[in-house]
Amino acid sequence: MKTSADIIIIGGGVIGLTCAMLAAEAGKKVILLERGKVGKESSWAGAGIIPPGNSKNTEHPGDRLRAWSSEQFPLFSEELQKRTGIDNGYFRCGGLEWLDENQVDNLVESWQREQIPFEAIEAKKGSQLWPQLDCWRLVGKERAFYFPSMAQVRNPRHLKALFSSCIELGVEVKENQERVRFQTGESSQKIIGVMNDENNLFNAEHYLIASGAWSDELTVPLGVSLGVKPVRGQIITYQLGGVPFREVILMGKCYLVPRQDGLLLVGATEEWQAGYAKEITESGREDLRQFAEKICPELRKEKIVHQWAGLRPGSSSPSCVPIIDRLQDYPEIWVSTGHFRAGIQLSIGSARYWLDQILQRPSFLPLGAFPLQGKRDDHWSPAFRS
Repeated sequence: MKTSADIIIIGGGVIGLTCAMLAAEAGKKVILLERGKVGKESSWAGAGIIPPGNSKNTEHPGDRLRAWSSEQFPLFSEELQKRTGIDNGYFRCGGLEWLDENQVDNLVESWQREQIPFEAIEAKKGSQLWPQLDCWRLVGKERAFYFPSMAQVRNPRHLKALFSSCIELGVEVKENQERVRFQTGESSQKIIGVMNDENNLFNAEHYLIASGAWSDELTVPLGVSLGVKPVRGQIITYQLGGVPFREVILMGKCYLVPRQDGLLLVGATEEWQAGYAKEITESGREDLRQFAEKICPELRKEKIVHQWAGLRPGSSSPSCVPIIDRLQDYPEIWVSTGHFRAGIQLSIGSARYWLDQILQRPSFLPLGAFPLQGKRDDHWSPAFRS
């Protein structure tokens, strides 16, 4: 059986769903194929930290993608709620970030160039404003900075709203499509469609691979290695009687994210050798527990209520720059993947940038900003680590 559409998207995470929604809003007929259940992989597992941004003053495309997405999130969230009735939990909670001394100068200069509001917090002032935190004794080796416009979103609610919005807009969603593959014509240079295990062929003018850590499974048979691999990340949660602090707390690869209902997320491990094993581990739980208690000693009296893991799409690029590009030999196939820890925060900009190219309209980023492996800028240092 053959089914046709304007665009076929493979991958039902935050990137695929946002792309599908924007394409459907633009009047395109969209079919979305998801290997499992929509929105239940890496996008669901994250903490939803949205760094601040000022896209008018960014220099590198990666910073502009982050800043532009951040600026769009308030209105985007409001429109999602109007359409679906689902509140994704977006709000500007502010954030505190601790940096090693050797990181400070470059990052502060980057924030200043972008004109992002921030304040360096001295230990005495910090201990008065955030008495629950025990990090202030670290000041000297590390320095703290406060960002009033840092925000957060609740990933499961955001994905549920995106899915609902896609259905409202007429996107045809097919789940449990684990083994789809591209079919080529006799010349092997022309894509005739995407075939599933039931030998159903889905044909379109454009195809988008937004399959996260599984993206290479679709491109390698076409002779293209994206260099994207799974990187396991684990999170633990506490359910507290109240909110101990309002702000997101960031230190290196780890963070605390307090929700308004008293749920506290602590993440995240970064396990590059775990492969596709999504199991949780005792060592991951213990590392995160120790980090949480070091930051907020009150948590020693609390019990961990939940632990989970997700597989991020890690890139071989040292800076983990995402890939948003078309395949040279198959120009009808596009790729948007390799967002690593930043899928949620970059999702709106990634979808808009991809769609601008599909529709051949002006964009907020230049063409070729996030090319395939071998053409990328691997020396960029992002202004914020997700």
